[in-house]
Amino acid sequence: GGGDFGAARPGQFAMKLLVSSAEASCILGAGGATSREIGQATGTKLHLSGRHDFYPGTQLQELSIRGPAVDSVASALDQALIRIVEGVGKISGGDPDVVEGNCRCRFLVPAASAKAIIGRGGENIKNLRAETGLHIHIDEVAIGVDDVTEQAVQLQGSLMAIQMGLPNIMGRTAEFINEPWFPIWATTSYAGNEHVMAMKMAPSKGEKGKGGKGKGEKGGWEKGGWDKGFGKQGGGYKGGGKQAPVDFNGWGHAGGGSPPAHHQGYGRQDAGWSGEPAKGGGSATMNMLNAALSTLPSWAANPNSRDHSISFTCPVPCVSAVIGKGGASTKEITACTGAKIMIREIEGNQEEKSVMIAGSATGVAAASLYVV
Repeated sequence: GGGDFGAARPGQFAMKLLVSSAEASCILGAGGATSREIGQATGTKLHLSGRHDFYPGTQLQELSIRGPAVDSVASALDQALIRIVEGVGKISGGDPDVVEGNCRCRFLVPAASAKAIIGRGGENIKNLRAETGLHIHIDEVAIGVDDVTEQAVQLQGSLMAIQMGLPNIMGRTAEFINEPWFPIWATTSYAGNEHVMAMKMAPSKGEKGKGGKGKGEKGGWEKGGWDKGFGKQGGGYKGGGKQAPVDFNGWGHAGGGSPPAHHQGYGRQDAGWSGEPAKGGGSATMNMLNAALSTLPSWAANPNSRDHSISFTCPVPCVSAVIGKGGASTKEITACTGAKIMIREIEGNQEEKSVMIAGSATGVAAASLYVV
């Protein structure tokens, strides 16, 4: 699935960056003049997903830069980052907690490259952090199927630090430039595709690298994580074992079918989320919710409006209950509310994870009740 912007020739390089609408405007310029200028100066092609074609699980557009060599793409990407900082004072991907002059960039790389960025025993990413001072996080959710599965790599620090760290990220990505699947990845975009497969690349143990005991970067990716399975049920990226896809946002609803009966119409008044008797609720709670919904203006109540979202933190021990076995819980919530759920790590916080719910106003409200 996904879109593309023309066929890529073997040997061509590409990089992808997720940007907010304000950041996208800085890159495009008036009538697309800025992106054309960057492309002509560097011999590259820049492609930005549509204004409302967001990358799965986010409210961000996807910028793809493709060119004949790593250096040309690096030059175009550098110019794009500079234009964003000049335009809005920072690169935040829409996150409100990024301070002026700082940057938080989310790059998309093939899953194979994500493993290379971490390195054997977490050595590469450890050295990269030490050399640049960057905070680096690799998203545990992989998007796509087969060899064109991709993961988000988040770099946080000053623009200069990101400019120092990017050659390493791009170099690890370029290691696979001659693979037969690379041109396919380079021209494939999952932005705007709500039915793409999403899989959780489960870590093995721990959170940060101590090496010998399997506590490598993001939980021992090098010891049973990325290349040995998506969790305890076995399988994995190459093996395609028994682990069911994690459908955080209705991305890969492989089983099809209808949501459970107790989820029809956001659930019965006399039933909880799992069909158990609801506690302390019933008609009074539903009447209160209906009254609140009736006061929404027409633009907010419109089910086709997907511009609403809420974010909150969730204790790590509760995350597995939110996701459910094989993503069953989030899949059911999305099936009956239409809202998308995205769970991310919080830099420097090992106790909680960030949960974002996006969709229509009523869908977000309903989904948040299910999650809570």
